[in-house]
Amino acid sequence: MIQVSRNSLFIGGGGKVANAPMTGGAGGPARFFVDLSLADALYQPLVARQMACAAKAAQTTEFNNAQLEATLAYFDLVSAQAEVAAVGQSIKDAENLLETTRAFVDAGKAAPGELSRVEVTSANLRQDLINARLDLNLASNNLIRVVRLDTDQLVADTPLYSIETQLVPVQLVPDGADLTSLVAHGQTARPEVAQLRSIVEARLADETRERIRPYLPNVNVSASGGLFGGGTGRGLDDVGGRADIDALLVWQVRNLGFGENAARRDREAQYQQAMIRGHQMKDRIAAEVRNAWHRVVAARQRMTIAQANVETASKLLEVNLDRIQGLEGLPIEAVQALTTLAEARVTQLRTIVGYNKAQASLLRAIGRPMENAALMASGPQ
Repeated sequence: MIQVSRNSLFIGGGGKVANAPMTGGAGGPARFFVDLSLADALYQPLVARQMACAAKAAQTTEFNNAQLEATLAYFDLVSAQAEVAAVGQSIKDAENLLETTRAFVDAGKAAPGELSRVEVTSANLRQDLINARLDLNLASNNLIRVVRLDTDQLVADTPLYSIETQLVPVQLVPDGADLTSLVAHGQTARPEVAQLRSIVEARLADETRERIRPYLPNVNVSASGGLFGGGTGRGLDDVGGRADIDALLVWQVRNLGFGENAARRDREAQYQQAMIRGHQMKDRIAAEVRNAWHRVVAARQRMTIAQANVETASKLLEVNLDRIQGLEGLPIEAVQALTTLAEARVTQLRTIVGYNKAQASLLRAIGRPMENAALMASGPQ
């Protein structure tokens, strides 16, 4: 038995990247190490590009949603502003009728009870004006919140006002547009569809990567360099340079193949889920387009009826006032006509804003942003 004392020393090394360093023939040091998966190198950039496209489409979706919210808030502001004006006009009509009734009572041509009824009608209209002004303030505050205006630059007691002096219907989508074509346009133009399409492509690339991963090797390359020497006992002789370079191709099969099957099933399930979500999104878009289209049609019909009601109520009030002035009727006969006209005016305004909101929702449903829509007013009402 011969006891031998020996030693070796290496001064140098390389950076450690990724896995633990490989060991050289003499137990080399940590070294510069590259572990490259060919499957990841081929498919990971594709996955990253598709997910970037999905994120961009999601940003467009959020922008369109915020734009629709701002549009609806603006229509609420215009509606409240127009309702204040309409109720104010009805109050003027009530005051005129009140003066006429008071003159009839003073002349003994009408009972005092008729004056009280007109006064109650006028008071009710003033309450409606208070409510309309409240709605205007609330709509103004909501619009300030939606468009994120700087409240420090606004007067606290002054609401926002639209430059539109009269509420008119706007046509964002042609009335004669075919519902089938609108649904098809929405299912192709909506950014949500583009987002899910990109996610589907990313999941398909993931599934393909896991399927071919066992057949593509990992490329392992390492290198180190420095001074190396050794000797017996405590001596170090023949110290000189040393460099080690290793290149390997490594095929990996996880968990005896069971891990590969599990990874493939997981990626395939994610791909199938993305496909299902894509189909569900198209169905949801079709329902949104159909619902918005039916709301537009119904709002257009209500708007036509409301306009006719305003014209009829206006004529009825004129006839009653003419009868009163001609001493053929009493002021009490005009009270009902006045109330009907006031209600018809407010109803008409609400049908117009309902039509405008339905148009904006339909435009959003088919995937067209507001700035690309042709705003075509159909004329003052």
